[in-house]
Amino acid sequence: MEILLTLTYVALCYAVFKLFRIPVNQWTLATAALGGIFGLSLLFITMAYNHPFSTNARIYYTVTPILPAVRGRVIEVPVEDRTNQHLEAGDVLFKIDPKPYEYTVAEKRAGLADAEANIAQLKASVDQDQTTVRAPTGGFVTELALRPGVYVVPAPFRPAMVFVNDSQKDRQLAAAFQQNALQRVRAGDEAEVLFKGIPGRVFKAKVRVLIDAIAGGQLQTTGTLVNVVGPATGDRALALLDIVDDMSAYQVPLGSAGEAAIYTEHFHELSLLRKILLRMRSWQNYAFFEAG
Repeated sequence: MEILLTLTYVALCYAVFKLFRIPVNQWTLATAALGGIFGLSLLFITMAYNHPFSTNARIYYTVTPILPAVRGRVIEVPVEDRTNQHLEAGDVLFKIDPKPYEYTVAEKRAGLADAEANIAQLKASVDQDQTTVRAPTGGFVTELALRPGVYVVPAPFRPAMVFVNDSQKDRQLAAAFQQNALQRVRAGDEAEVLFKGIPGRVFKAKVRVLIDAIAGGQLQTTGTLVNVVGPATGDRALALLDIVDDMSAYQVPLGSAGEAAIYTEHFHELSLLRKILLRMRSWQNYAFFEAG
């Protein structure tokens, strides 16, 4: 945006020099340059504090790693022909061969009396909520690689598939801003968002909440002291935005990237300039080049 404003100022100066036939010399050029540096710097700082802009906006969504409750060989994957299609909670995702557990139950029942205490636990492994894995919520399976014959285990680092939750409450639009740019932003402030996949279109939004935590400062219990090496990462603050305009006519995949601007009540006259610049950024998305 700074480049757009600078080029606009240069074009305006050129037009003024031509229109009013101002002589081009070291004094007139110095005056135009110093005026531009001072004026644009003041404009950039004022807009940054009162109408912040972020090139880092994205629709975030939740996924559920699907882990079986028991280990075994997969005998059926009913969702193989329904990849990327909506599933209801409880729909069968895949089935594990229950026969080994049925054999174990039969063996224990025929065994010693002291094995009676283990029958209930083993029987639970045979029941359909164990060897048959179902959809945890409404959503869809994507990039499905599971096939009958694959041996699955209930290990957290090796999920059998990933289930995308597609309900509205499981998705949110977040924009990352410089920390000092959000000092005057409040929940309910007007905002606008553009998406790279929808060139030439800007959507109205509102600030839902400013997340009162920054990722770069989080600590987790690991049993070792924190060793800070190099500059801190993740130093941007997040603002959650709610889109007001109807987007049903557009295809916006989950995870889509965009840009966002927030308009506070301070220096509201400058918000018009920020809106113009945001629309110019949206027009630039018409031109893109596929890297080979």
